[in-house]
Amino acid sequence: MIKQLLLLLFALNLALANLTSEGQTAYDAGDEQKAAQIWQKACEAGETRGCVRLGFLYQSGKGVEQDDAKASKFYEKACDAGELSGCDSLASLHQNSGEHAKAAAIFERACEKGFGLSCYNLAQIYEAGIGVALDESKALELYVKACERGYAVVCYYLGGMYADGAMGKNDEATKNSKNALKFYSLACEGKIYEACEALGRLYEDGEAGFAQDIKVARSYYDKACTANAYKCGGSERLDELYGGWAQYQSGQFEAAYELSKEACSRGVANGCAALGELYAKGLGGVRQDSELAVKFHEKACEGGFGASCAELGEMLSLGRGTKKDVPRALELFEKACLLWRLDACESLADAYFEGVDVPQDIPKAFNFYGIACYNGLKPACTNLGAIYEKGIGEVVKADANEAASLFGEACEAGDARGCLNLARRLENSDKKQAAVLRQKAQKLHEKECKAGLVKKCMEFKKSTNKGEKHEF
Repeated sequence: MIKQLLLLLFALNLALANLTSEGQTAYDAGDEQKAAQIWQKACEAGETRGCVRLGFLYQSGKGVEQDDAKASKFYEKACDAGELSGCDSLASLHQNSGEHAKAAAIFERACEKGFGLSCYNLAQIYEAGIGVALDESKALELYVKACERGYAVVCYYLGGMYADGAMGKNDEATKNSKNALKFYSLACEGKIYEACEALGRLYEDGEAGFAQDIKVARSYYDKACTANAYKCGGSERLDELYGGWAQYQSGQFEAAYELSKEACSRGVANGCAALGELYAKGLGGVRQDSELAVKFHEKACEGGFGASCAELGEMLSLGRGTKKDVPRALELFEKACLLWRLDACESLADAYFEGVDVPQDIPKAFNFYGIACYNGLKPACTNLGAIYEKGIGEVVKADANEAASLFGEACEAGDARGCLNLARRLENSDKKQAAVLRQKAQKLHEKECKAGLVKKCMEFKKSTNKGEKHEF
């Protein structure tokens, strides 16, 4: 008999719960009147959540005429039946009506019974001192209760408070790494991914009493990133700082190798790029291996790392470490150029300008020299100026002034051929300045050759051998 009664009660509760869910479905579909009717029925049958939802409709005037008195009645019915969300809603209603002391008493009752949101609301009342005597210690105690009772966003608030040491004049909230870790961790576990990011930052920077630990920082950043694609900033920043490329560029080759191995295995493009360079040059304790260099640069390029696309293009264009493949090299230069590797834009322009391994295409060269020159790679302005000097039919009108201006920019940036071309243009109008520019060009040329810039060194010699004229 008892078993049958229990089964009957279970079935009744299930039916009432289904009724509340049915009302929610109607509300979500925009049929607020139907939702009100269903929740009225559920509330009358003793389903307390239905009473809370009905109270909300009366408080907001959705589907029914706005009526705070009726809202209060339904909230109170739910609260008296043990539905703590009803107590919290009732207290909020009193608070909105200016009955702060009454609201505080109800919040306290719900908080003591374990409703975290009410603990939070009561903490705010004590922190502001509205309806009760201002008491920051009490507020802090209540914030902790709210967190411990499942209100994860308050854990995040507490973590920040302890990390920053900010809680008014309350000495208990001084900077405290142990509590910051505790509350941020609870928030992170409660799916407040800003807290995971905050933990990552503390471990990354070694702040608020935290010892710097990049590995732990990454684990928290990755947790946030995995859950929410908009929370990947920390992971991306660590990959940029500790993927190996920054270390390679600063000459820390052994560190670059260790970091890039791990980073590249996770698909971090700059890590693969660093490995490519280390294997290409036999640095960081690895043997020189052109095939591996090509492999890692290919992987980095696929990941959108422009420097690797440019380097791989260079290797393919020269047949260095791999079979020569000029068409593929041009594709890679273009991809790198689109990724704002201006040196690749210049290399692509050079190929079309010179027309050695591909058909000469001056309009294309003009386009890519323009991208490089006007975005700051001033040596590319030399050949762009050469095109303006002669013009390309109707495509580019000859413009002597623009040519001279571009030669000047290139010369100012330290390009020997830019100075040489500008000197040539001034030969008839200002011989003294032309002579100065020729001397500067010669010094820059010697500097380029000593620095091992073979291509620039040879280009200068070609210019002088051809009487400084650009043939196309």
